[in-house]
Amino acid sequence: MTDHLVTGLMSGSSLDGIDLATIRFSYSPDPDVPLQWSIIAAETVPYPDGWPARLKALPQATAVELATVHAGLGNLYGEMIRDFHQRHLVTPDLVASHGHTVFHMPKGEPAFSTQIGDGAWIAAHTEVPVVCDFRNGDIARGGQGGPMAPLADKLLFPGYGAWLNLGGIVNISTIQESEWSGWDIYACNQLLNALALQAGQDMDHDGRLARDGVILEGLMDRAMDHPWLQVAPPKTLDNREVHIGMVAHFLNFEGSPEDKLHTAVECIRACIVRSMPERSAQNPGQVLVTGGGARNTWLMKRLTDGLRQVHWQVVVPENEIIDFKESALIALAGLWRWLGKSNFLSGVTGADRDACGGAVYLPRNTYLRS
Repeated sequence: MTDHLVTGLMSGSSLDGIDLATIRFSYSPDPDVPLQWSIIAAETVPYPDGWPARLKALPQATAVELATVHAGLGNLYGEMIRDFHQRHLVTPDLVASHGHTVFHMPKGEPAFSTQIGDGAWIAAHTEVPVVCDFRNGDIARGGQGGPMAPLADKLLFPGYGAWLNLGGIVNISTIQESEWSGWDIYACNQLLNALALQAGQDMDHDGRLARDGVILEGLMDRAMDHPWLQVAPPKTLDNREVHIGMVAHFLNFEGSPEDKLHTAVECIRACIVRSMPERSAQNPGQVLVTGGGARNTWLMKRLTDGLRQVHWQVVVPENEIIDFKESALIALAGLWRWLGKSNFLSGVTGADRDACGGAVYLPRNTYLRS
């Protein structure tokens, strides 16, 4: 077994902070030896004032503005990661950064995905190799560039029948008869946070606003009729579609923020429940639920009730896993890229073969110890 220390950075679409986690992986090239791992240090660092608004505006920015923010964000990430390492007294072998998604166009001509946060700046600040720009390697093979989560679900969290991440977007991983699949289901925290802002709050803490509302049938019908819900996997959501095709419908609908939040929770619940593989009372399944939405008490109550009706039991891990599972995923994807192993599953993404995605930046002639 060889130990590798990797720091993973994840900046979610809800822009509520930058998740950093340093992971120790114990890896053997023998495929029969399970990967072992543990979180050494983890922290969520808030964006400095002005950055969330700046990032949200990028889809309408000029090319020069996009390039400027790409470099500036890499500089910011690099400083944050360097300071994180110093605070926690960790010296990793590798940094893996997902970056911030501006565009995700796997059906474009040509297809592409744009995650900004220049890895060269990160490498310069941290003085260790950096892996970033993961998704385009899979997209160039005809895939969707995601979801990436099944890699972690397969290697870090085995033993469940399904996995849900309630992030800015809710996504699912499933395994049936050794076949993996995964896709983006619907907007989640991006939608809930946007509606909470209408009520003058940054988020709906514990789902208290949603709990006090009632369902708006017209809004529910309109949301559940979204064409995305009829598209078969593989499929990954672009943030523009989330904002324009999903969030905007809720924001512009007539009604109180409480009623719209209540309806949004019911919509998310319904979309998840109908996405679950079929189970029976004689053969129930367990689903691992992580992401910021797992801390939303009302959402979890409604989701748990709904999944119980279709014979799925919700398992919620410890808070550290809830908050930093995606950072662990990015750290693993970075390590797999460094080792030359596939970090995208073609059966999930739709690519013509498994891909090893990620660009590598070296601050000097530095190599991961073996």
